Amino acid sequence: MIIIASLVVFSAFLIRSMVGFANSLIIVPVLSLFLNINLVIGIAGLFSLIGGGILYYKTKKQIKKEFIPILIFVLIGTFIGTHFLVSYSTELLESVMGGVIILFSIPIMLNKTFHRAKNKFYGCVAGFFSGIFGGMFTTDGPPLAIYFGNKLNKGSFRATINIIFVINAIWINILYFLRGITTIETAKYALFLLPALILGVYIGSKLHFKINEIFFKRILAGILFLVGLSFIV
Repeated sequence: MIIIASLVVFSAFLIRSMVGFANSLIIVPVLSLFLNINLVIGIAGLFSLIGGGILYYKTKKQIKKEFIPILIFVLIGTFIGTHFLVSYSTELLESVMGGVIILFSIPIMLNKTFHRAKNKFYGCVAGFFSGIFGGMFTTDGPPLAIYFGNKLNKGSFRATINIIFVINAIWINILYFLRGITTIETAKYALFLLPALILGVYIGSKLHFKINEIFFKRILAGILFLVGLSFIV
């Protein structure tokens, strides 16, 4: 089981280091097939902080400071999302969000831009829903990936979206601990998988510099499309 889980974590952080997000989008659905969902969500939360922290060190010079007001809405959404996680059924919200993600992934795949989506208001809206999904499933990437995917080149995209998720991961882990989702058992299991995370970050960072902007956008759109489909199905 540790070998399988390590391969999943390695793959997740290979992608995270290439594009700046999507680790939990791989870890949560796959590992939850074998492990308790709360354990998996707790591990994903810890690893989002650790892996994102390593990536921050590598990308900090490319961060765009416009992320700061968006971050406030991410943190608010995260608080609401963790409440949903322990209190309500979230199936309808998943289906609606899945459809929206698929809709916006198509023009990114075609390298088309939503000019209105560059407005900071839409960034705050994206941040709010990003926080809700982050709080519920630690899958906070898609809404902000859609927003920043319309604005930034691949280097700035990866750096900026990563710093938002690092800061939000601190908040998520505090909330998960207070709500009993993250425990000592979570930390022990995560420790065994840590080498796979580090290796994934290292190799993914190398691959990031070998892909051009158009191919980067297609990878981004492909991830978003599959994520949206998984929410609906």
